[in-house]
Amino acid sequence: MADYYDTTAAETVKLWSRKTWRDWRQADSIFDPKNKFVGDDADRFPVVMLDDFEKGPGDKLTITLSHQIGGRGSTGDEELEGKEQSHETDTFDLKVDVLRHAVKCRGKFMNLQRVHHDTMKEASTMLREWFHVRREVMVTNHLCGNSRQTDLAFTGNNTVAEPDSEHIYRINQGLGASNDQTVGADTTAKFDVDDADALVTLAETSDPVIKPFYIDGNPYYGMMLHPFVVEDLRNVNSTWYAEMKAALQGGAIKDNPIWGRALGMHRNVIFFSNPYITQGKNSSTGAAVSNTRRNIFFGAGAVALGYGIVSKEGDADKLKWFNTSTDFGAKYHVAGTMVVGCKAVRFNDYGGTARDYGKIVVVSYSADRRAYKYKVGNRATVDTYDYGQPQ
Repeated sequence: MADYYDTTAAETVKLWSRKTWRDWRQADSIFDPKNKFVGDDADRFPVVMLDDFEKGPGDKLTITLSHQIGGRGSTGDEELEGKEQSHETDTFDLKVDVLRHAVKCRGKFMNLQRVHHDTMKEASTMLREWFHVRREVMVTNHLCGNSRQTDLAFTGNNTVAEPDSEHIYRINQGLGASNDQTVGADTTAKFDVDDADALVTLAETSDPVIKPFYIDGNPYYGMMLHPFVVEDLRNVNSTWYAEMKAALQGGAIKDNPIWGRALGMHRNVIFFSNPYITQGKNSSTGAAVSNTRRNIFFGAGAVALGYGIVSKEGDADKLKWFNTSTDFGAKYHVAGTMVVGCKAVRFNDYGGTARDYGKIVVVSYSADRRAYKYKVGNRATVDTYDYGQPQ
């Protein structure tokens, strides 16, 4: 018998961990329940959940906006008849359609004998996470006005609209000015919390007004920043950094219900990190603009989200699971199906121009740190700085 066994010896025992590590993200800022962003009231929640599709047939929902009335009115004994203000309304459409994905599990019987983990269970878990990430990407595309993304699988089955001139703010340029490529060439056009002051002013003076959302009865606006922008924000001599440091030392942050995934707050604007924030768009070529990010300032009613009926058996399920087998049960497949639609809300103003509702896109400079690689279907690997956004 040998007195020493090398690692290559046949007798040497090899071990596999019984726990499988998973390469995925935790719930992000939009759908994290701690942030309380999703609800059925357009006056109180940024992401408005519409249940109309779950109540019966129909794949397109029309929503009506009632404009605020103007007019002088009448005083004293003046006759009011003939001076009435007409009731002005506008509509917004949201479509839902099927979104599906599946995972193949080969050789189920011997897999159970050969490996510790349950391949069927892992497939279901990975698939659920895929739907979570895709939902976040779809909503973010609409919030950013990322019209570069034309694949409906990444836009919630609705076409993304570019921000209108009154709802896109470019750092160092102002509201509706110039273009994204100018920001990408301006290394001083970094976002700082002082810009939040201007954004709140724009929100309060917009027509229609951008209303704050509510958390535990208190009004707030939100600001979603790409992680690159967050890094810039922490590195500059920012008013926000000093404010948050003082608040933390004073105990104002601990146990405060608004601090779920929040980074900090300034003038009742709560800051969040969102890795799916997209790059800007070249106004001439339509290509992505290097060193830019389309961050999002938002209030109530910014995005509409709807789920349709997947199964008529029992209550409507937002996500329906299907398991099937081939080769006489030797190979299994796990699939998920969702009937879903999302879209940034916009209505026509009095002049008939389409205007975003509840949000302002904020384009800032931020140097690209790294590219993400994706393998899409049978195509070659693609590189993109837009996480979750294969082109």
